[in-house]
Amino acid sequence: MIELNYLKVGLTIFISIFLSLLSYHFFEKYLLVTKQEKVTPVIYQQPNDFSKTALQIQKQSLEQIKQIRELNKEERNRINSIRRTNDETCQYWRSQYQKNYNDYNRSQMQSACSRAAND
Repeated sequence: MIELNYLKVGLTIFISIFLSLLSYHFFEKYLLVTKQEKVTPVIYQQPNDFSKTALQIQKQSLEQIKQIRELNKEERNRINSIRRTNDETCQYWRSQYQKNYNDYNRSQMQSACSRAAND
């Protein structure tokens, strides 16, 4: 009859169970890592898309602000030019009226100076 060495059998069963649990643990760890690698780009891709969109919106708003400032500058230049012209016209008709006191020069002076005063 065959004699069994129970110590060897027990040690073999223990090692086999230990190796199977160890391999199962590493297999689970591998699955978690691969799932995280697949999920990670999606998670990090969304903020990148959001930040790209935010940057585009910010660029557009900066361009709009720049255009508005340019338009305001042009409008201020136009208004200043009109004021300067009205002041020069008023000064011209004042000098003409001082040279020659007549009704035409006086009415032109009053008209030009009222336009200059209203600006």
